[in-house]
Amino acid sequence: MCCGNRRSAWRNAQPVAPSSRTAARNAPAPALPASSGGWGQLEPVVLRYTEETPIKVWGAVTGRAYEFAGAEAAQAVDPRDAAILTRGGLFRRAPA
Repeated sequence: MCCGNRRSAWRNAQPVAPSSRTAARNAPAPALPASSGGWGQLEPVVLRYTEETPIKVWGAVTGRAYEFAGAEAAQAVDPRDAAILTRGGLFRRAPA
């Protein structure tokens, strides 16, 4: 089969519905109640940025933007986002 025939077959193929796993991964984060200051029942986690260059990151779970101004910059982060941000090594939990 030549390339042109494959292209035609691909164009004519029926779209496949996304799997439940894909749909769950692409689903928006659950909204937090506004009455509790936006954190819900979860206690915020203070993360400290370990690099010098200012950085802006978005929480993978909440979609919130967090800006850190440089080394030793710390701020409160939703614990659902903190769990993911600390995996990369740029952030660490600040001592309580």
